[in-house]
Amino acid sequence: MKEEFHILTQFKNRNFRAVILLVMALVGLCFVFHPKSTRNKEKWLFIYYMSYDNDLYICGDKIIKMLEKGVVNPNQSVVIQADFPDSTKMKRILVQRSGWKTIRKNSLAESDESASTEELAKYLDWVLKNFKSDNYVLVFLDHGGMLNQMCLDATSDKWMNSMEAGKVCAEFNKKTGGKVRLLFLQQCGRSSIQNIFSFKDSAEFILSSPVPVGAPNTYYTKMLEKVSESTSMDGKPLAELIMKYDEHYGIYTLVRSAELAKLAEKIAPLAEAFKAEKPKAVPKELKPVFEHVDEKNYDLRDFLMAVTPPGENAKLASEEFLSWYEKKLVVAKKANVKNLQNCSGLSIFVPSQKKQTTRYDYLPVYKDTKIKDLTQSVLSEQQNK
Repeated sequence: MKEEFHILTQFKNRNFRAVILLVMALVGLCFVFHPKSTRNKEKWLFIYYMSYDNDLYICGDKIIKMLEKGVVNPNQSVVIQADFPDSTKMKRILVQRSGWKTIRKNSLAESDESASTEELAKYLDWVLKNFKSDNYVLVFLDHGGMLNQMCLDATSDKWMNSMEAGKVCAEFNKKTGGKVRLLFLQQCGRSSIQNIFSFKDSAEFILSSPVPVGAPNTYYTKMLEKVSESTSMDGKPLAELIMKYDEHYGIYTLVRSAELAKLAEKIAPLAEAFKAEKPKAVPKELKPVFEHVDEKNYDLRDFLMAVTPPGENAKLASEEFLSWYEKKLVVAKKANVKNLQNCSGLSIFVPSQKKQTTRYDYLPVYKDTKIKDLTQSVLSEQQNK
C-alpha cells in the first residue's frame, strides 16, 4: 500500500511539474511573440534627430550619455537617430529603464543621408511601429542655415529642406493623435516667423531660438529627471525646464502652434497698411539677430517698430499685431545673456536684395499669408532711399 502511494505521488508530482513547465513555456512564447507585453505604453517618448555628420560630431557621445543618465523612470524612453562623419549608416539608439538599470540598445538605419526628409520619415515611421506613448517630444539637433535649411550633412554637402521636414513632422503628429507636446528646433536661428510657420501642425508648442545656439547643451539629464517626477505636464512646463537647465544658449522662445496657425488673419491688416502707406527704410542702427550667407533676420518687434509707416491706420495695425504676438503667440521666453534681455523672441527674414524676394515663394508662409507684401514694401522703400 505504501509502495502504491509512493508511485501515485511520484506520478502526480511528475504531472504537476509537466504542467508547470508547460505553463512556463506558453508564457515564454507570449513574451517571444509579444515583446511589448512586459512594458506598458510610454508616458513620455523623447525623439532626437542628431544630424551630426559635421563638426558637431564631438558633442554626440556627450549628449547621448547625458540622456542615458536622465532616464530614471520606466515610463519614459529616449530614441535617437544619429549620423556621424565615420558612419556608413545612421545609428538608432534606444534608452530605457528596466528595474534599477538603464538599458541601451543600438541598431542601424538603412542610410547615412541625415539631410534626407525621406530618411526622417522612415525614422518616425519606425518610432510609430515600435512605440506607443501618451506624450511625444521631437527634437532636432545640428546647425541651422538659411531660411529653409536645417540639419547639415557635411559628407553629402546637403541641408535638409525645412518645409518638407515640417510636412513629415505634421504627418507624424497626426498619426499620434496630436500627442506631440513639443517640437524643439535646437539649432541656430530657427525662430524666424517664416520658418516656424512651416512647423505649425507639428506639435502643440514649438521651442526655438532666433540667435545662435551653443552645443552640446546641458539640460538633458535634469529635464528627464524632472519629467519623471511629474504626474501631469504639457509642452509649456517641459520647455521651461529646458530653458532653466540649459547653459549653452542666448535666448529660447516658445510659441503656441494654435496661435501660429492664425498668422494669416493677424498679419493681413498690417500688410495692407504697409501697401497703402510708405513704410520706413530699415535704419542702420537696427542690427540683424542672425545672418547666414546673404540673408538677414531681424527681431520681429524691433523691425516693425522701426519701419511702420507714420499714419494712424498703420500704427494701429502694428499695435494690434504686436499685442497678439507678445500676449498670445509667444507663451514663454528666456534670455540667458544680458544683451538679449530685450529681444522679443522671434525674428523675421527681410530680403535686402531683389533676387531674394522670390527665393521662397513656395513656402507655406508666403503662399498662405501676406507677409511678403509687408517685407516687399520695406525693400522697395529701402531701394528708393
